Amino acid sequence: HDGKLYFSVDGKIKTQVICLDSATGDTVWVFDRQSESPRKFSFTTPVIIKVDGKLQLISPASDIVQSINPKSGKLIWQVKYDGYSLIPKPVYHNGLLYVCTGYNTPWLYCIDPRGEGDVTDSHVRWSIQRQIPHTPSLILNDGKLFMISDRGIGSCLDATTGETIWQERIGGNYSASPILNNGNIYFTSEQGDTTIIKASEKYEVVAKNSMGESTLASFAVDDGAIFIRTDSHLYRIE
Repeated sequence: HDGKLYFSVDGKIKTQVICLDSATGDTVWVFDRQSESPRKFSFTTPVIIKVDGKLQLISPASDIVQSINPKSGKLIWQVKYDGYSLIPKPVYHNGLLYVCTGYNTPWLYCIDPRGEGDVTDSHVRWSIQRQIPHTPSLILNDGKLFMISDRGIGSCLDATTGETIWQERIGGNYSASPILNNGNIYFTSEQGDTTIIKASEKYEVVAKNSMGESTLASFAVDDGAIFIRTDSHLYRIE
């Protein structure tokens, strides 16, 4: 973003967020999480959002999600929870932030990102604990939140209230994150089966396709083509 590369280092011992100059590799700043989590390792990708005209770098980690000023590397706010080995990417929609909390039992937190300091008790709009993914990231579209649990339960929630609109067993096991395309959501299982559903308040399957090979990777999309990496091939599908 803006000539800078942001990434997290959440290992067994060291827990940091780092900003590098993408042209030179020079360190711009290092944010020390000062983590007290007994299991510090996590694997999330941070995102940059704009709140009231100002940028925030959102970086979830074990037991905590933090908002950092992307220019200075200073803490803006944080929310604490119980969770480790976080994988899903946070998503932002209509002024609200959505974060999954990882293992052992994943929760989904909806956070108002307009606070300062520790806002755990003041800015969490709602949280739920039913069929939340450990691994796949979330899809937000038109005020609705779509997700697939690692064990194949698909859900559609009202993004404002957290109310469940529908929940269905899609089947299979899931590591890949879904994608949204032309009003449809693509869920691809570890078994290589893709279920395409309407991104709507009614559960409606549009199509099912099987690669016949296992896959853990999320789709890559470019110029009208989908790229799929299985355990033995790389496919381009148009």
